Amino acid sequence: MLRAHLVAIMLAVLAAACMGSSRNGLLPPRTTTASAATRLTVTYAIRQAFRSRDSVTGTCVPGAHCFTEKWREISPRMWERMAKQTLTCFPDGGTYADPAKACAALTNFYRLSHKNHAACSCPVPFVIGAVARGVYSHHRVTIGLKFCAACGLGPSAVRDIHVLTPRGLPG
Repeated sequence: MLRAHLVAIMLAVLAAACMGSSRNGLLPPRTTTASAATRLTVTYAIRQAFRSRDSVTGTCVPGAHCFTEKWREISPRMWERMAKQTLTCFPDGGTYADPAKACAALTNFYRLSHKNHAACSCPVPFVIGAVARGVYSHHRVTIGLKFCAACGLGPSAVRDIHVLTPRGLPG
């Protein structure tokens, strides 16, 4: 008989827990992460190539981290002034002067670049190509931001690249 009472009490407690809120102490409260859906690092050249590291000049883009990089694909060695910026979307943030505008440009460019479009032949670039790496809409991506990547996508894709690579060079 005692055993039947204990089983009844346990069932009553379990039923109350199932009917009650998840904040009743039996279950941990639900949590949501505030992580941005899109977190990218955008790297692009801000000056043409130079023959020596000491001759590289160029004013950094406001908010960007700038550095000098060797262009390994060509000989003789060439050096360029590069800018690196961060961008988060949803919520918008990062080092861009107008993160909301940069997020809109990224979203439009990404959408356009995944449509079928005509293949284009591009000349050999004269600068290290621009690229965005990181997470876009919760997926790991590498997005080429060279002007050749906008070929066949229309004028809005070119404008998007200009927004994402402020003072950047075509490449």
